[in-house]
Amino acid sequence: MVYIKTKEGASLWIALLATAIVAGTMTLLDAVWWVTLCVCGAVFVVVALVALFIIRKYVAYKLKPIYSIVLSRDVHTHEIFSELKEIGRASCRERV
Repeated sequence: MVYIKTKEGASLWIALLATAIVAGTMTLLDAVWWVTLCVCGAVFVVVALVALFIIRKYVAYKLKPIYSIVLSRDVHTHEIFSELKEIGRASCRERV
């Protein structure tokens, strides 16, 4: 399991995945090795920058208020799980 702790790390993993897909495709197409290398390098750089931009501009912007609300509460993990279990039980009782 890969633990992603930063926005930059997430964008690099996305770029690495895209580069691996392009490299595999170009290998199957029997492309010249230096063309494959250049294309993979370009794909890595472009995808990393675009992914970082998207994560910073949209995802982090939308999640920041949610995290600030959750982290402002002094609630422990076991309390959250117990609340979720009770909500689940209540919704099951309403259905029956």
